[in-house]
Amino acid sequence: MSLVVTGSPGVGKHTVAEALGREAGLDVIDANGIALRAGLVGAGGEVDVSRLAAELEGLAGEGSLVVGHLAPHALRAGTVAAAVVIRRSPYELEAVYAGRRYSRDKALDNLGAEILGVVADEAIGAFGGAAVRQVDSTGREPAEVAALARRALEGTYAGDEVDWLGEIGARGDVRRFFAH
Repeated sequence: MSLVVTGSPGVGKHTVAEALGREAGLDVIDANGIALRAGLVGAGGEVDVSRLAAELEGLAGEGSLVVGHLAPHALRAGTVAAAVVIRRSPYELEAVYAGRRYSRDKALDNLGAEILGVVADEAIGAFGGAAVRQVDSTGREPAEVAALARRALEGTYAGDEVDWLGEIGARGDVRRFFAH
């Protein structure tokens, strides 16, 4: 059974997965990269997840770590031993998306998804709540996030409680992130 690292764009999931792969000798499988290389991404950016699932079925298994926000859509519950969702403050992600030159709409879509915990919800729906933990990367060094993710995947760390909606609400910033 595979392990999974997932999360919204810009949270640090590939950095974490690469560190875990090196430390544990796991084969890191980039779900998004496979979708691109296999020509599974349409003109509008949509991914054929059923075909991606077929591609991953032959690659993922014992000793593998699947990384990408598409993992909850392309892997079956019975094939995943544990999953960690990397989370990050929308205030930090704004700067990440600006650095990546995301359009305002694309940035707001991704920020909204992170604030609402969309990827976490998808992972829980796909793999079951007992298999999924969240790790907040906000203000943490990559090595610390990777160490917490490793412990979460091993079952020795319960994960972090994340409530970005409560935080932005308390700061009066709901319209800042949900302006469209």
